[in-house]
Amino acid sequence: MAMNEQTAMEDLAFIRKVMSDSKIIITGNGIDFIIWGIIVVVGLVYTYLDVVFDFSFGNAYTWFILVGAGWIFSLVKNMKYFKRTKVSSLSGKILGATWFSLGISATIFGFVGTLSGAYSGVYISPMIATVLAMAYLISGVVLNRFWFSMLSVCWWLGAIYMFIFPYLHSLIVMASMMLTFQVVPGIVLYMESKKSGEMI
Repeated sequence: MAMNEQTAMEDLAFIRKVMSDSKIIITGNGIDFIIWGIIVVVGLVYTYLDVVFDFSFGNAYTWFILVGAGWIFSLVKNMKYFKRTKVSSLSGKILGATWFSLGISATIFGFVGTLSGAYSGVYISPMIATVLAMAYLISGVVLNRFWFSMLSVCWWLGAIYMFIFPYLHSLIVMASMMLTFQVVPGIVLYMESKKSGEMI
């Protein structure tokens, strides 16, 4: 019985350590949510206006520039952070792998899928919204933050709507979702990190 109690206490201490580490990592990364959210909103709005007004500068070039800038920002920022803190926790690895894999998947959906002709560009938003939902759910569970996990429901519902109604206005729907369910939560996380002094 004593051995079981000791094991349980060690497991509990490990879980608390994981939660503590993940809180530090994700709150500091609120800025990533804000920057990427703004990048995607700019791209979506530009794409919408380009379709309506037929700009001379193509969508593909715009997205290459925006997504490239986003990747450079994320890689430089996170390399500086991990070099400074040398954080290597299980929760950090889970969260890092989750959002990195989401970024790779979204990039493939946005560029490879459409340029290969596999599907129409109108389906990019609901596909990305679907994988975003998974990332939010996983992150919310690791963080033990119910409100963060519940954002996944909003993304899934939005994805369903955009799959059913794959029209031009879905670009505005996706842009609105990005502002509401990514930029705003990013601001909340950023303010929490600033308040607690856990800035990255």
